Amino acid sequence: MYNDFMSLNYALHTLIQSVDKQDIRLNLVWRAETPYQWAIYSLFITFVLLTIARINNPFFISSLAKSLYKNRNVEKIVFEELPLSLITNFCLISTFIISFSIITSFLISENFKLFGWTNWMIAIGIPVYLLLAPQLYLTLVELTTGEKNFSKEIKLTNRIICEFLGLFGVLFLLIWIFDPYVHWFVSNLTIYLLAITYFYRIFRGFIFAFSKGLPWYYIILYFCTFELLPLYIVFYYLSRVYI
Repeated sequence: MYNDFMSLNYALHTLIQSVDKQDIRLNLVWRAETPYQWAIYSLFITFVLLTIARINNPFFISSLAKSLYKNRNVEKIVFEELPLSLITNFCLISTFIISFSIITSFLISENFKLFGWTNWMIAIGIPVYLLLAPQLYLTLVELTTGEKNFSKEIKLTNRIICEFLGLFGVLFLLIWIFDPYVHWFVSNLTIYLLAITYFYRIFRGFIFAFSKGLPWYYIILYFCTFELLPLYIVFYYLSRVYI
């Protein structure tokens, strides 16, 4: 009788442990496979977009690279020497938004535990903000100060940076898909790349603004109001909510 009781107790204990492990494993698999599957779908879409861009403009990578490292005549490169068609620009911008939305969504879910619509709204909003916000801010500065056409090259630089980031976004998705367990590596690369391109855009903006003869106080006003203030608001909110 005692042996039967001990056997039943051992069997129940083994069954409970097995169920607990299975639940944990299924939960981890669900959390890992969901963004992983989205990454696969996004990679396929971005490959199609880059193929269309390559067909329309075989030299689009050369155009982007030359526009980024040249500190003068960006308009001439973009519109005359190595012009990109509207279809190519659309494909490159879409690639940037799609790839970085997926990567940002994963970063948000892992670091801030936000899921569902909240996650996707923030994830899609970040690359859209990086693309459109500088265009809007510079337009407001032009309207406020009366200084016209000084920001055209700065706006072009921001668009080109976003299009170039889209290429890195596809590369990061490819690394993630081939080895899902290096997601931390992809996350760090994304953060470092965004930081580097942000400071590079600010640096290029200063160069173009001074070369156009824009007064220094307008430059400081723009930098403090439209570059530092949004960052301060974001960091302040994150520190209050998550720290």
